[in-house]
Amino acid sequence: MKKQRYRKSDGISSEINARDPSLFKRRFTLGILAFGIIFLMVGSVLTYWASSAADQSVYNGYSFFQSGQGWTTQIDGQTLTFPVLPKDVASFPSVQFDLDPYPKLYLLFNPDNFTEQSREVAQLRSALLSTGKTIVPACTQSFSCGDLPVLNCTTADAPSLLLEQSDVTGLFASDRCLVLHYAPGQYDSLLVHFLYKYYHILP
Repeated sequence: MKKQRYRKSDGISSEINARDPSLFKRRFTLGILAFGIIFLMVGSVLTYWASSAADQSVYNGYSFFQSGQGWTTQIDGQTLTFPVLPKDVASFPSVQFDLDPYPKLYLLFNPDNFTEQSREVAQLRSALLSTGKTIVPACTQSFSCGDLPVLNCTTADAPSLLLEQSDVTGLFASDRCLVLHYAPGQYDSLLVHFLYKYYHILP
């Protein structure tokens, strides 16, 4: 009797051999796409973290957050915003001072260089008035002084701020005065430096 020869079944082995090669390509492509999505997600997180870190800064224990107006921090429950960070104006020469105990301050200026309406005088006065202090403008000489008192750093009966143009920018002491010297184009930076010192953010 002649043996009947059977063909192997087109089962699993045949299915694998007959599988469309493009299936492997599709799976490979899907794997690449999945990896790309994960990479983009991780990249987005890292970018967000870097961006958040760039919008924050800590100086002398005070946290600063960048806002549309500048750098904002909290001091004794008060929200204050500065145009630059403390480190950006920390290099000016400066003396130690504490104006906290004094409710009244004189703001002295030479009427040859300033008036009560000068931008520098007005800005410094406004900044100090916002802290609750009484600020009294005064001239260092009687010429062109109007009705303002005429005082200097030895005759003033209260601590005084003396505003002066100079070749050197910084804060210096003279008798009862804290002298604000500023070179051309550096007043704004000196004012910010002074305010950071006033609030004890800069040592």
